[in-house]
Amino acid sequence: MVTKSILLNQLPEYNSLGKRVRGVVSFSADKTVKGKLTVLNLNEKKLKMLVKIGDKSSVLENISNLENYEFNLNLPMDDNISVLLASDKANCLVGIASGGCGAKTELSALFDELTDSEIDELVSKESDFEELKTLANEPLETSLDETKDKKNFYEIIKPQLDELFSRFPHFTVFEDRIPNSEWVKVNFSDDEAQHYLLGKLYENGLVSHIMYALPAQNKSKEPPIELNNLVQWMPLDISKPEDYGYWVMYQDSSDGENIIL
Repeated sequence: MVTKSILLNQLPEYNSLGKRVRGVVSFSADKTVKGKLTVLNLNEKKLKMLVKIGDKSSVLENISNLENYEFNLNLPMDDNISVLLASDKANCLVGIASGGCGAKTELSALFDELTDSEIDELVSKESDFEELKTLANEPLETSLDETKDKKNFYEIIKPQLDELFSRFPHFTVFEDRIPNSEWVKVNFSDDEAQHYLLGKLYENGLVSHIMYALPAQNKSKEPPIELNNLVQWMPLDISKPEDYGYWVMYQDSSDGENIIL
């Protein structure tokens, strides 16, 4: 039986709230391939994984149980293996981690603390992930002050947004209504009425706008005076346009300016 393991490292474009996404994909095969995926520091949903073995590839969808996800591939085994883990957000794929042959070259600059022999030793420990956990929980060295001038508004606030989107439930009413959008309902009290909605609007796979929505019993309930010229009304039920809904504000992801769409 042929066996091989791949160490997954977080892609530079992906933010994981100060902790590194890391994982191991182990492959074994007689004629066709079986595998097991273990990933740390990842709360994403709708995960997909692209596995390329030799000149053939396969896409696995709806990945769950990240501590021990097992899969089968109708592919022949080959030493040339590459893996890409991605999140499907509003029909846009966001790369999270990769490893193996063809992994992004810039990873070497971010994860140069491991030599090839150390990687081989690490992934060979199928039941002991303590070292991997230690590496994954090391704080990222790049500080916000060092990169602020090089980042747009969304990149600066992305860690806070990622945390909220991982902690609170999706608000599917607006996700279904607004194409290429993703929303969560953020409760800040035991009272369900005490909440707001937070959204992201995607264009060509990138976040183009950040959205905030404040609840109101009906359209006659005006928004806070400081938001009067910055929001638009969106009813919860489009068949009842004057009833319960939300005052929605949009911010441009590049500079944070408030706009009306």
